[in-house]
Amino acid sequence: MGVVSSNVYEISVKKKKPLTGRVNVENKPKITDVKATKIVASFAGDTKVPGIVVDFEYVTEYQQDKEVLAEILLKGSVLYTVKDEKEAENLEKGFKEDKKLKEEVEIAVLNHILNKGTLLALDLSQKVELPPVINMPRIVRRGK
Repeated sequence: MGVVSSNVYEISVKKKKPLTGRVNVENKPKITDVKATKIVASFAGDTKVPGIVVDFEYVTEYQQDKEVLAEILLKGSVLYTVKDEKEAENLEKGFKEDKKLKEEVEIAVLNHILNKGTLLALDLSQKVELPPVINMPRIVRRGK
């Protein structure tokens, strides 16, 4: 059971004001919906396996004094396989009721969203000349 694939279907980058001085960068992944489904799995001979579609938003905000100066927004979905249809239905129902997934599923999905979202946001930030969304490695001069 686990993440099979993901898809980003909306990308938005907005610079609202010029960025000067120190800017705080926050990455915020969020699960917005869960639906039970059947996934056509090439790893299983193109048979349909039970799973869920997890819709998400990944927002990177560039803030200064609590004002949002720029934003990167990604929307997409993650396909996650489960052991049977009942588990898929329970995950969907549980999310509809309290906006949470079973912990092990939520951790796997959010980690996948963070990995994919951070790499895509990093590329987009460079294209529009925003600071990187994560701290990049640097070489510094050693003290004498």
